[in-house]
Amino acid sequence: MDPGNHQALAIAGMIYVSSGRIFRGIEFLQLAAQFKEDNVYLNNIANAYIYLGEVDNAIEYGVKASSLDPTAHLIRGNLLFALNYDYKLSAEEIFKEYQDYNATQKAVNPGFYDHSGRDPVGADRIRIGFSSADFRRHAVSFFIEPLLKNIDRSRFELFA
Repeated sequence: MDPGNHQALAIAGMIYVSSGRIFRGIEFLQLAAQFKEDNVYLNNIANAYIYLGEVDNAIEYGVKASSLDPTAHLIRGNLLFALNYDYKLSAEEIFKEYQDYNATQKAVNPGFYDHSGRDPVGADRIRIGFSSADFRRHAVSFFIEPLLKNIDRSRFELFA
């Protein structure tokens, strides 16, 4: 493999991470990022550190990745995910990061989050949307099921 081919290094890194050889994968991803500082490479390093439970490293690389393109919502979302595991941050500090993310997304996608044009459902019925890839084959699906079965449908309208 050409040691200067950052794309090949990044692909090899992700193959190592996917096969459980996470430390080796991080080495390859870091080499790729040395040749080309790319937010996707840095984000993949951050995700690999999350797999290892190394939150500080995950946040460090997540911040670097996000700083290259603050509007990249998937990368910023991964950083927000990692921040939830940082015991040094207060709930208020984490919430501020979510507010900053919201402001960035509103600026990039004006009107996308504006629901003012929708008709109200009822006098005091609230719309709740649930969205997660974890609803299929994940423990989350077992924990959410009782909530969905027992929620008062006269007060809440549900979407999934």
